[in-house]
Amino acid sequence: MADIIVAPINLQMLEEMHRAQWLASAVDPKYFIFNFCYTVDEDDPNPDKAEKVFPYKNYLAFTIDEWINAKVPFFIEKSRQILITWLMMALHLWLLLFHPHRKVLYQTIDLDASEELVGRTSYMYKKLPQFMREFVRLEVDNLLKLQFSNGSNLRGLPSQVDSGKKLRGKTVSAVLFDENAFQEYFKGAFEAVISSAGKTGRITAVTTPNMSYAYEVIHDINRRR
Repeated sequence: MADIIVAPINLQMLEEMHRAQWLASAVDPKYFIFNFCYTVDEDDPNPDKAEKVFPYKNYLAFTIDEWINAKVPFFIEKSRQILITWLMMALHLWLLLFHPHRKVLYQTIDLDASEELVGRTSYMYKKLPQFMREFVRLEVDNLLKLQFSNGSNLRGLPSQVDSGKKLRGKTVSAVLFDENAFQEYFKGAFEAVISSAGKTGRITAVTTPNMSYAYEVIHDINRRR
């Protein structure tokens, strides 16, 4: 049997390719998300195929562009199984990795939901290629906090009666409200982060429809866009 000759790996070329992919991801979140981010399809009948690279869909690419260019709080009414919450987590992971010293907050209906979203973001990070995880390391990984080596961090916060008080006066780079139309104390928290996020911070809310203050806010913002 003939010997198999394995070509040597050109480490310099490999490093240059990785750096090019990192830089491309930094300037284009669509490149980052659709090439390197994973989701979990919990409804897939085959558990072995539940983990999937983020699928490219036109409405997801459009949503990314709209989120990047948004000048006002970004609200999305969603339905199940369209990957919008996963997309928002991927966008906030992109913000954390490629923009040092960012402070991101997830506010959810309850503690379990906060832990779930922080956990999914941690999972998404851990599925990235090793070279990306070497560029920015995950130094703290617990149920409600992720801390990265570039100084960025993510915290999960369940909606509570004093959410507004906790958020008021704190400087945040981005806030993601998940299922905000079902958060009893959304109004106070939203009004608090409007001032905390300032002119450069991002405020995002995704929810299934519900007649509430949050629902009114969504439609008011969309009418003015």
